[in-house]
Amino acid sequence: MPWLAIAVPVLLAIVAFASTLDGGFLSDDFLLSSLWNDAGTGVDWQRTFADFTRSWFGIDAPLYRPLLTLSFGLDVAIWGSDTTGYHVTNLLLHCTATFATATVAAVLGARHGVAARAAICCGAIAAVHPAVVESVAWIAARNSGIEVAFRNVALALFALNLTRPSPRLRTWSWIAAAGALLCKESAVVLVACALAIDVLHDPMRSTRDRIRLHAPFWLLLVAYFALRLVLFGVLLGSPGNSASEAGKLEIAGAKLAAIALPANGPWLVAWFGVYAALLFGLRARRNWLVAAAAVLWLPALMAPTHSLELHADYSGGRMLLGAVHAFAMLLAGTALAAPGFVGRLVAPIAIGAATIGLWLTSQERVQAYEKAWHDVGVSIHGIHDACERRRFDSPVALVNLPQIPGVPPMNQNAWFPLGERPVQPADNPIVSLGYALVPVPGSEDLHFDAVAAHALWEDDVEIGLWDDRVGQFRSLEARTPRPDLSLRHTGDGRFDLPGPVHAFAIEAVRIEGAPRGSIRLRSLAKLSESAASAATFDWTAGTPAVIVDLTRRVTTLSWATIGIPITGFELELDGIDPANVSVTALARVDELAVPTRLDGADLSLDEFVARVSPPESASPVRLVLLSPHAAVTLPIEAGAARWPSETRALVESVAQLSRARTFFYYFETLPGANAPARSRLDSVRLH
Repeated sequence: MPWLAIAVPVLLAIVAFASTLDGGFLSDDFLLSSLWNDAGTGVDWQRTFADFTRSWFGIDAPLYRPLLTLSFGLDVAIWGSDTTGYHVTNLLLHCTATFATATVAAVLGARHGVAARAAICCGAIAAVHPAVVESVAWIAARNSGIEVAFRNVALALFALNLTRPSPRLRTWSWIAAAGALLCKESAVVLVACALAIDVLHDPMRSTRDRIRLHAPFWLLLVAYFALRLVLFGVLLGSPGNSASEAGKLEIAGAKLAAIALPANGPWLVAWFGVYAALLFGLRARRNWLVAAAAVLWLPALMAPTHSLELHADYSGGRMLLGAVHAFAMLLAGTALAAPGFVGRLVAPIAIGAATIGLWLTSQERVQAYEKAWHDVGVSIHGIHDACERRRFDSPVALVNLPQIPGVPPMNQNAWFPLGERPVQPADNPIVSLGYALVPVPGSEDLHFDAVAAHALWEDDVEIGLWDDRVGQFRSLEARTPRPDLSLRHTGDGRFDLPGPVHAFAIEAVRIEGAPRGSIRLRSLAKLSESAASAATFDWTAGTPAVIVDLTRRVTTLSWATIGIPITGFELELDGIDPANVSVTALARVDELAVPTRLDGADLSLDEFVARVSPPESASPVRLVLLSPHAAVTLPIEAGAARWPSETRALVESVAQLSRARTFFYYFETLPGANAPARSRLDSVRLH
């Protein structure tokens, strides 16, 4: 084997991604906080090894990835909060996968006398293809990087065994295959990969010999499926999207294009040269099996994520990682195997030029990550500064956090671990209000709902708003008690406040004195005299007053979060003289009296469910539970809260992720109630 040629792509991968070693944490990387012990001194091995008998990180999905979790646990144990070590692991896994790909390419290329050229050219494509950037630069994308590394090692050992049969090679190939299955579900395609390599290596092998070669892989797959049935009751999990059949075909086409034509502009010429040589090689060698393998192998590799979309900036590239390596392997038996000067000269030059294009595109992607790491680092310092003088019983509520384009998205609720270990030396008191402006899973009922912000603000919780201009959090003005304000009618249906008032300081508007008819209420801001945030409702005969809850008005919420005060309101009255109408700005909606307060008591979840006391109310009410990570609503029926299993799972996972484990909660009437009301904020610490 040309081991020196096989090592060249590995050196290329190291040079291409060495800068990622200075990277930090992003997005789902912060799930690692759950692997730290409660004291924050190192890894919790019990939680780490628990993934061998449960779903990945204990989430409510049939994902079985214990070796992935173990790799993270080892990083926590060795490196602590030093992100360099985590990125070193990712780069080593990529180098391992690249080395294995070059090895398979050399084995397949040896049939045509091009082993060294195949190893260098195809290994280089696998080393710097833009789709591999995500699995190298993003720590959490290791879920693909580690699986492909194990899978490719298994395939490389399998390929070497084809040229030089050895019981030791076969045994280690099976062990590596088992490791891949314990890393990620997509490893099930390994059996198809091994068959493709076998057919490409020797199309004339007898059926009996093929069965003997591949039976151990199939037995491993059967054992893996049996284990999943025992643990989860299913063979494989859903890819997590419900795209239509036409949509799936479109997604598959986009993924194939991203693999086979991953460059634009002049670099496309190089790829056309590669494919011209490839077709010439197929025609000359009549190697139709290579074309059949390409048609069947690549889609099979993408099947586990067939309905998950790839973004134009290669966010989601981890889904293509295995297919990229297979694509590189296929080139070994085609373009480089073309006869004459096409195989000796045209194909290597075209592949070399295409690799330069891949390199440049990948470096653009790495630069996007470098910017993201910097921005997140600034956010981390901003959170630390905002929380420096706060306590866990009086935390900072974070809202309006920045989105970083071009990298895996930071879920608004997933920002909270920026204030906790491992990125901070100690946990910071945080409550997330990210869902208020951005829809996030688990908190859909509270999207565009500012009630939680009002409840926290009036209880002296600081609202931290991210300011991109200065790169730090700024606080809303302190809560100052004041009476309700009567508004003055200034003509044309306008009712002005005595002076500009912060939008959070007004929760409702009471309108009195109008007969039956239609009324349209709009808020006025100091920034612009144009009205916004409309609320239309019908006045019914005999109703002395109408109370309009403003805390769910989208524009009012936006004004509050960027600090634009309200100057008044405008009423459109259908046939009603505004002079006969009085308008009062209410500092608070009616209060719901709760029989028992917990005041931060340290309880288990079951104890909390048993002790939480709903208020007596003539209107239906719900419980709103706020945490560092998410906010959920629970309907109250027959004097008790209903806790669906998915809600319990969410609360339990948040309690595990956040070592503060302090939850805030309040009761409120359902949105749209004629008499909006809520209870005072209360808290509980779950253990």
